[in-house]
Amino acid sequence: MQASDLPARFAIPFAKNADAAFIRPIPVDTVTEGAASLDQGFPAITFTPPGAGGIPPNGKDFNGIFNQTSAWNWWQAAGGPVGYDATFSSENGGYPKGAVLCASTPGWAWQSTADNNTSNPDAGGANWTLIQYDTTGVLRCPTYSAAEATHVPASVNAIDLLGYATLGDLGAARYVRSTGDYQLTTADGAHWLLVEPIANPYMLGAVGNGVADDTVPLQNFISFCQVYNVLGLLNGFFKTTSPISITARIKILGNGTAKASLLPGNHSGIVINTSEQVDLSSFVISYLVTPTNINTAGIVKTSPSGQESLGDRFDNIEIFNAYQCMSIDRANLWTMDRCIFEGAVLDCLVVRNTFNADHGDGSISNSTFGSAPAGAGIRYNSGGGLKVVNSKIFNCEFGIALNLASGAFTSDLLVSNASIENVTYALFFSRLGTIGTFSNIQINNCEWESDFGTVVTQDVNEAWVINLSCSDNVWLANPVVGIMYDIHSASNVSILGGCAQSQTSGTKKINIGADVTNGVAGLITGSGPLVASTNAGMNITTLALF
Repeated sequence: MQASDLPARFAIPFAKNADAAFIRPIPVDTVTEGAASLDQGFPAITFTPPGAGGIPPNGKDFNGIFNQTSAWNWWQAAGGPVGYDATFSSENGGYPKGAVLCASTPGWAWQSTADNNTSNPDAGGANWTLIQYDTTGVLRCPTYSAAEATHVPASVNAIDLLGYATLGDLGAARYVRSTGDYQLTTADGAHWLLVEPIANPYMLGAVGNGVADDTVPLQNFISFCQVYNVLGLLNGFFKTTSPISITARIKILGNGTAKASLLPGNHSGIVINTSEQVDLSSFVISYLVTPTNINTAGIVKTSPSGQESLGDRFDNIEIFNAYQCMSIDRANLWTMDRCIFEGAVLDCLVVRNTFNADHGDGSISNSTFGSAPAGAGIRYNSGGGLKVVNSKIFNCEFGIALNLASGAFTSDLLVSNASIENVTYALFFSRLGTIGTFSNIQINNCEWESDFGTVVTQDVNEAWVINLSCSDNVWLANPVVGIMYDIHSASNVSILGGCAQSQTSGTKKINIGADVTNGVAGLITGSGPLVASTNAGMNITTLALF
């Protein structure tokens, strides 16, 4: 056959303008005697001579069948599209393997990959693959599995997925041919690399419904963001059955009107082990069942042995019902803002630096730590300087517990405009060894509701706290015998301004040990006895009463 053999086209369907009296549509079947139908054609009685009782064929039927068949010839000659038809599919047992239908979106086509295919490809039905690609060599496939089942022509250099699991879901992404790393293999054996400047877990197969186990796709998502240095966006609820590991520089942001949530089991949620900068923001880690594994935390941040990271950022992160909400080690100059850590079995936040006890300077602002009755809101194991401002701690044994590492010579702690409520110790300072000093401590404009306000424990070896300044703090004692300031083993102490209030008479005390040298205390207002030491090293000014 040659191109010149092209037959003449029907300019219009046969009998297009026939009068209704001379044409009738041909039904699938009919009870009209002598009438034609698609099921029987012309019935047997039309083949019997009229003289023998037959009925001649009706010209209406000839016009009707010729009109219907030529109408399809006319439509096809005009290049008219043929899409999915549920009625036609049902009447014929579905489309055969290899059938090609036009998609509802112009420029796309579907090819059936199975016989008796009754599913609707435009609604994400199974056993269809998108075969149409544009002039730039980009193949468009509805889903990841459809792309896997496709033999891709050599002229195609990119694949656009219109969804990962279903057409139109959040996994839509572009892939390009690759001879190296790849995330997709098509039926012809070609490898394809995901290329997106902003990635999400759905592009790597996550379901995100809080029920399916998303551990593997979520880890693949993290690894992709790390290797290709792309921004990662989280949106959904991701159940995990083992920790998600971060081992290189990364930036992950929660996305959407509702915060993305990570739902771990009895294990750490995210384990970060890198000296490169990590930036995490705007998501939730929530344990539906409180873990029993004492070695777990919602987020564990550390660096390889002998190294420390610089400039890590944690913003707008919420962690609930963990054994420890977050543990930070071997990190320097990190920042935390707008975070909420609540419901820890032990501590809400633990800060240390096992690489260098005098490093690890960090800053906490506008954050909340609470509901850890057996632990601390912030446990600070001498990781360098720390600043805590505009934050709240509540329902813990310790508000901020500072444990100076043995031999450390750490400086710079600022606690300002903090509210510490319903705790035993608001600020508790102790030394883990017999040597080392902590200096330059400022506690200003804070409000404590506690049994004990600020406590510096005694060490018989030396004065280990140097340059302690407390000013304009307000203390509301719990209804037991308490102490607003209980200071020992310190030098250069200034306690000025503020107010001590109590629910029980006689609970307002300022106790400055005889081992405290060089300092001044005074200008504290309150009612009832304000007891202070009278050692020679301190100048105790008048304590105003009301």
